[in-house]
This record gives sequence, structure tokens and C-alpha cells, in this order.
Amino acid sequence: MQVLTNLIMNAFKYTPGRTRLSPSVHVARGAFVVVDVEDDGPGVADCDKPHIFERFFTSSNTRPVDSRRSIGLGLSLCRSIVEAHGGVIEVRDNHPMGLSSVLPCPPRRLRFMNNAARPRILLVEDDPTVQNLVSTALDLHGYVVSKVCNGQAAIMDAVSHGPSLIMLDLGLPDIDGIEVITKIRSWSAVPIIVISARTEDSDKIAALDAGADDYLTKPFFCG
Repeated sequence: MQVLTNLIMNAFKYTPGRTRLSPSVHVARGAFVVVDVEDDGPGVADCDKPHIFERFFTSSNTRPVDSRRSIGLGLSLCRSIVEAHGGVIEVRDNHPMGLSSVLPCPPRRLRFMNNAARPRILLVEDDPTVQNLVSTALDLHGYVVSKVCNGQAAIMDAVSHGPSLIMLDLGLPDIDGIEVITKIRSWSAVPIIVISARTEDSDKIAALDAGADDYLTKPFFCG
């Protein structure tokens, strides 16, 4: 479902208004479940097709309003999810125009541990794109992820549920992440990993001095 959502949202974002999107599912040769997401937009340039599943790749026909965004972030995540489940994702022309994304996947039953047996991670991130990327990657690796978008909610969740690990952004909308670390450290030794776009050494030192266990600088790869 996450892959299908990403593909549809990507097609919606990078095609003109009134573009028709056509998701479909069928079984091919009795061995694979094939999910198609087709549109009748302008398509992707031939020179871009080999690269659109690469991280942080931006298509040459990206609309100016979206020029600051990367197509490849969402599509790279899609590829990681599909390949993790033994499938393949590819792109092809949808003649006479547009694009078709194809996901052949083995129709197997996926087995997951009961949530009670899975380590629980508290993800504190106010950027929906980053939150979705990180939580999906963690879920694929067997973790239960609780997501909050501000510091006060993070403190309340840590008190109420006792996560195994906290992943914490510093630039939160209500209180700074450093303050969150300080408050949690006053009563808990839960591991805290900072995930932040702040790259200055002073920010890293401040977070570690407040009690963080590690510091990851955005952007980073979620595999």
C-alpha cells in the first residue's frame, strides 16, 4: 500500500492538471502480481528513465514550483520496499503518451512478528516526507514505530509508553529538540539518536552534551 500511495502521489505531483491516473492489478503468467500505475501526462524524458529510482534525482521536466523537491526520494523508497519483498519495479512508456510504473511481485504471504515482540521506536519528526521515509524503512526492518511531530508529544509518549529508542529531530514547532533531550534525560536513559539538518559542530556537541547517544545529519539513506 505504501508503494502504491507513493507512486500515485508522485504521478499527481509531477503531471499537469486533469491528468488521468489509472492504477490496476493483475496476475501475469500465474506467477506474479503486477501493479500498474499509469498516467496520460507528458511522460519522462528518455535520458531520465535510467535514473528516476536514484536517491535525490530531479527530473529535467520537473515543474518550476516543485524544483526544490526531488522525484528520486519517493521512488527510491518504492524500489527499496519492492525489492525487500522480492519484487521488481520498472518504468515504461504509456503510449501514445505518459508513464507506466510496473511492480511485479511474488504473491507470497508475508510473516511479521507480533507487535508485542517487536522493538518500539519513537520517531519525533515534523516533516511528513522524512517521517514517512524513516518510519517505512524501520517498519521493513521489523520495528514498531510511533510517530509524533512536536516536542511535548514526544515527552508524553516517552513517559506513557517507554520506547526502546527515540529518533529525534531538533527543529520542532513547539520546543527545541535539545530541550526534549534534557527533559527526558532527567528521568530516563533510553537511547536517543538525533536526526537533524543542523550541520554545525556546535549543534552536535550541544545535543550530545544534553544526553543524545548519536547524531545523524540529514539527508541520510534509509535502506
